[in-house]
Amino acid sequence: MTAASTTTQTTEMTQKPEMSGMLSTLHAIPGLRRAWPEHRDSSSTSVSIECVDSKGRLRAGHVTAGSAPDLLPYATDPALPALSARLTGALVVHRAGRRAVVMEETRVRKIVRPHRAAALVQAHATAASVLRITGLRTPRILNSSDDIDDIVDLELLPGRSLDALGDTGLPAWRRLADSWAHLARSEADLPVHGPRQEAEVLRRIGRVVDDGRLSFDVPRVSGSLRQQGAHIQVRSHVEGKPIPVETLRPGPGMSAGLGKALGEIHELAVTVISEAGMPVYDAEEVRRRWLSLLDDTATTGKTPPTLLGRWEQALEDTALWRFRPTVVHGDLAEENMLVAGGSVVAVRGWTQAHVGDPAEDLAWVYSSAPVDCLDSIEDAYDIARSEGVDRHLRERAELVSELSLARWLLHGVRTGNKPVINDAVAMLEDLAAQVGDAPLVEPASPRLAPVPGEREPAEPDAVTDPVAMVRIDDEDD
Repeated sequence: MTAASTTTQTTEMTQKPEMSGMLSTLHAIPGLRRAWPEHRDSSSTSVSIECVDSKGRLRAGHVTAGSAPDLLPYATDPALPALSARLTGALVVHRAGRRAVVMEETRVRKIVRPHRAAALVQAHATAASVLRITGLRTPRILNSSDDIDDIVDLELLPGRSLDALGDTGLPAWRRLADSWAHLARSEADLPVHGPRQEAEVLRRIGRVVDDGRLSFDVPRVSGSLRQQGAHIQVRSHVEGKPIPVETLRPGPGMSAGLGKALGEIHELAVTVISEAGMPVYDAEEVRRRWLSLLDDTATTGKTPPTLLGRWEQALEDTALWRFRPTVVHGDLAEENMLVAGGSVVAVRGWTQAHVGDPAEDLAWVYSSAPVDCLDSIEDAYDIARSEGVDRHLRERAELVSELSLARWLLHGVRTGNKPVINDAVAMLEDLAAQVGDAPLVEPASPRLAPVPGEREPAEPDAVTDPVAMVRIDDEDD
């Protein structure tokens, strides 16, 4: 037996009585709900606890083995100054010195230590990005203001917690386990959802069609069944053939019809998506998701540096990302846009629908349609949009089109598919050769002009004040 193994066994033996004593102490605490080790070191004899006192109030504190618990006053924590100051709902979680969760009528408020809110927001955004492929919905962040550094407000989602369900929550635990297994097998890339969510979206859009507010139809779900682990849906047939994008011609025909259909999609009420349980992203969340993809792409070492710089510059240009989120189809392709008689008659394939950047849909147009058709498509699109189009929509669409190559590369890397990797690398190299060092968005060159007003000419030897200059930007922010 080696000295190391002897030490390990000795440590284990000394830990067992301590652990047993702590468990006995915890079992004796009335109203105990949860307990957390104070440190990652399992030998620690101090535990953070959460209890319900005799008045039904949540109390947080600490306990050591063999001692009585030391509980904080209700809704009070020196490490969480915002807790007592901003308690306007029901305190449902309180881990002493770490965090608290307050349930209100319209939101969930998380209270953390000062200056920790930004880290919580980032962690939440990362988790939401990863978990969206599981079908599990995550709440939207309602505020993350720079002047609030210890509070994060989240969307209140329907349902009950697994903790509250107790033994009746076993099916939900199984659902969570199945989702976690799916996460290990899949890519956290696009917001792909299941048939149930898509069916709900189709049902809601179908109402809009029936009200005469859309010029195209969508498939209708006639029924569904589960058989041998498979979810089978029966959907109505929709007329039309896939739109021949590459053969479009300029003018009021199919090109204009395509632009009109896209505009109508982006004019749908966002509740069509949000109330169906599909993802909802604000402009900043969209930008962060692309930045995350850019980071992942850079780590592959297979993307030309000029492209990485080009994309990073566009993503860091905050002016590009001031847009109103809309309904986004998310999977536009020829087979999902059906035409008949020179018009778009149906749109299908709504599995990746979400609320986000309309540029994601237009990227397909800019990458597929003939250049001479773009004006016709854009004109019809603009007419269909009631509030007009943000000025940087086309630039973002071009960016999304280019980033689709990065996404293709990541797909190949994550699946170990060498032909896909080689294909993506070849296309990225071709793109790099086409664009060279040119930025995707030309930086604005501010012009300077004298302040309006008349000025008397100075004498040749006079001392004059410098002319006051004001910035005239090319665009209003």
